[in-house]
Parts: sequence; C-alpha cells; structure tokens
Amino acid sequence: MSRWRRLYDHALYGALDGLLAWMLFGTLIQPTWTWWLSALVGGGLIGAAVGGTLVGLGPLLDGTWRRCVRFTAVGTLLGLVGGAVGFWVGEAVHYALLPGATAPGSVRILGALLDRALGWMIFGLAIGMAEGLAMRSVRKMGYGAIGGTLGGLVGGAVFGTLMTLLTPGASAYLWGQMFGLMILAAAIGLCTALVEDVLRPAALRVVRGWREGREHPLLKSVVVVGRDEAADVLLLRDMNVAKRHAIIRQQEERFLLELAEGRPEHTLRNHEPVLDGVELHDGDRLQFGSTVLRFSRRSTPSRQPASTPVLTAAPA
Repeated sequence: MSRWRRLYDHALYGALDGLLAWMLFGTLIQPTWTWWLSALVGGGLIGAAVGGTLVGLGPLLDGTWRRCVRFTAVGTLLGLVGGAVGFWVGEAVHYALLPGATAPGSVRILGALLDRALGWMIFGLAIGMAEGLAMRSVRKMGYGAIGGTLGGLVGGAVFGTLMTLLTPGASAYLWGQMFGLMILAAAIGLCTALVEDVLRPAALRVVRGWREGREHPLLKSVVVVGRDEAADVLLLRDMNVAKRHAIIRQQEERFLLELAEGRPEHTLRNHEPVLDGVELHDGDRLQFGSTVLRFSRRSTPSRQPASTPVLTAAPA
C-alpha cells in the first residue's frame, strides 16, 4: 500500500477496532463489578480487539495467512496485557486523585485528561511494539513504541475529557464512550504508521508487479527480498523471484544489495545485472524477476557512481 493509503488504513481500521471494543465492553462488562475488575477485563478486551487487528492488518491485506495469524496472535496478546494494565493504571490514578465528585469542574477535567492519557499511553506502547516484535525488528519496535505512546496520549486525553464532561448513565455517555474509543484506537494506528513513515531510513516502493504502489520500509539490518512468506519484502505471483531472492544489508549509512538464491539475469539494478554486492542509492530502480521496485531513503549521503560494485565481507 502507498504511504497515504497506509496512514488512512491504520486510522480507519483503528477506529473500527475502537467500535468493536466498545461493543465488547458494553456487552461483557457488568455494572455490578468493582472498578478494578472492570478495568482489567475491559482494558484487556479493548486491547485484544485493537491490537490484533492493527498488527495483523498488513498481512491480512496481502493475503499471507500464516503471517497474518502470527502477527494477529502477537498483537492480541500484547494488546490484552497492555490494555488491562493501562486501563487499570488510569482508573487507579483517577480514583486516587479524584476520590469524590466535589472537585471543581476544571480540576476534574484536567485530572481525567491526565490519568486516562497515562493509562492509554501504556496501552499504546504495547500495541506499537507488537508489530515490531512479530517482525523481529528492534527498530520497528522502537518506532512503534514512540507512535503508540503518542497515539495513546492524544486518544486517552480525548477519551478522559469526554468521560468527564458527560453524565454517567445517560445515552450521551454511551455515545461518548464509543467515539472516545474510536478516536483512541484511530490515534494509535495513525501515530504508529506516521512515526515509522517519518523516521524509517529507507524503503522499497513497488512500481510494477504484485501490490503495485505498496511501500516496504527497510527496518532491519538484514532485509530478505523474496517469494517466501517469511521474507521481509514479500514479492508474490512472480515465479522468476526465488523464495530468498536477495538480501539488502544496512552497514551504517550504506545499503548493500546482494544475491541470495536469485539469478543475476533476474536481478537488475538500473537495468544492469547484479553479479556482486552493489551499493544502493536514492532513486535506484531494482528489478527482481518481472517485479520492479524503486529504492528511496530518508536522507541521502554523498553518492557513488551507480555502477560501482561494492565488495562485502563474507558472513561469519
């Protein structure tokens, strides 16, 4: 998916997850439960619903079912834990700071904004890290942690404000819960995708081939390109692409393309066969089989001539 489509999808599916979480919360949580039990169970339900869908979204749209199951499982588990802990912490701080209803309105609103934001920041942190954990990418975990925390802060502040301004038990309060959770989940999805888009060092964009227009962020020191579902840059429906066709290594500021199982005649950089390791530069055109991608990076250091081969040390 393209950059803007990815941001849109994460915000949209996040909002739909928030709606699902609100329905589960209203159906399963009983009003006779204590606040801490409602927080733990309700937060876990919300976290599992949001985390599972947001983390499994990419593989789901790709139709890679094994990867989708793995990503969804990781997202559901971390979302459940993060949601339960975050909701409980937020409610605990809320009741500790505002034990009664006699506090001035401005104080109650500020308190709700801060404590709910704190709790949902923990939730957003867990959701944001889940996809990086599923991908086994430390860098993606870091970007996700930043984006998820920011999304939880913004969404939690909105959620807390709505819950304070509206009257418990009224129909408007229920609608406020729904919109608050939708905004919360949309903010987490949007901020997670946005931070990754801004901070990623480089990406491959599909110019021709399966999922044309999709961008693949390069977030690992060793990125595998191929037809295997375990590949980091997945290129399906092209039988001239090997399962582990090529490898892109990041060495400090440089990105090096090396053959793995792919054949030189099916691996081109700027229309030239790749025989040895070559350094990639911003705007390079890469072709694997009949699939064409364009390499781009966030910041471009001094360029070398495009035809200069780069010899790399053999792996230990």
